[in-house]
Amino acid sequence: MLHPHARRRAIGRYFVASSVDEGVAYLMAHHGSSLVVGGGSLVLPRLQRDRSPNLCLVDVSRVASMRRIELDGDRLIVGGAMTFARLLAKDVIAEMAPLVSQAAEQMSSLGIQQVATLAGNLVSAEGHAQGSVALMALDADAEITNSTGPQWLPIKGLFVRSGVSRVDATSEIVTALGIPVRVPGQGMAMASLAPLQGGTRSPLVCAVNLHVREPGESIAWASFVIGSVTQPPMALSDVAEALAQHGLDDDSVAAISGDVVRYAQEHRLLGSAPPERYAQIEPLVADVLRRAGAMAIAPDAPAA
Repeated sequence: MLHPHARRRAIGRYFVASSVDEGVAYLMAHHGSSLVVGGGSLVLPRLQRDRSPNLCLVDVSRVASMRRIELDGDRLIVGGAMTFARLLAKDVIAEMAPLVSQAAEQMSSLGIQQVATLAGNLVSAEGHAQGSVALMALDADAEITNSTGPQWLPIKGLFVRSGVSRVDATSEIVTALGIPVRVPGQGMAMASLAPLQGGTRSPLVCAVNLHVREPGESIAWASFVIGSVTQPPMALSDVAEALAQHGLDDDSVAAISGDVVRYAQEHRLLGSAPPERYAQIEPLVADVLRRAGAMAIAPDAPAA
């Protein structure tokens, strides 16, 4: 829920939609001066900066179809209004999309978990948003609804640059997310770099999603995604190829971790941070690689 003082100061109208169609209709009727709000964790900072006076907010948090979780073939359909706290409480998410559960666990605070949504992370396009990194690593897609109706689009094509998404929150609603279900032999893990002193959010997040053919055998495919305050989530194809080619032995893990550190330095993912800060990325990467590998061969892996 939005802070009441922020609401009085900057919001001209506050509309609670009872359906997706109703929400889209309101957005179009107030086009250019309206904005979708799910939990409010992204809108509140915008209001506090006084950049959006007399903004019309369209609250979709109570739309029933956007609060669902259902299995559709080999995908989990997660409603766009589902908060991280609600996702964390669902056993089906922990079992079938554990990377989403890890993303929720690594949010900066319980308060943020209660209001932030997975869809909101996508719209914000902030690279250090755990939800966005998880969705990219999982090769998820999003159902985006506007005045022409719903359309499913791949997550990987929705990030323009840090803080800018192709989703227009003044005329479109992320109504659902499609997340591939975890299969036998698949492992995934996420880790967030500790915030700087006095900070509350991690400046860098990385995730790996991989599949092994059989325990002890080679990796069939892999995805490695990294995001920071300076860039949106990026899939590092070189890392994925190295994993498929060399596997997860100690030497390979060390080499891949070093490559990620060099990438982070070259692209200044931590800005002007000192070298020792960048060095903290190496054990972070090694940790996610080992945890993903362990999950892939765990005896409690999902049944075929």
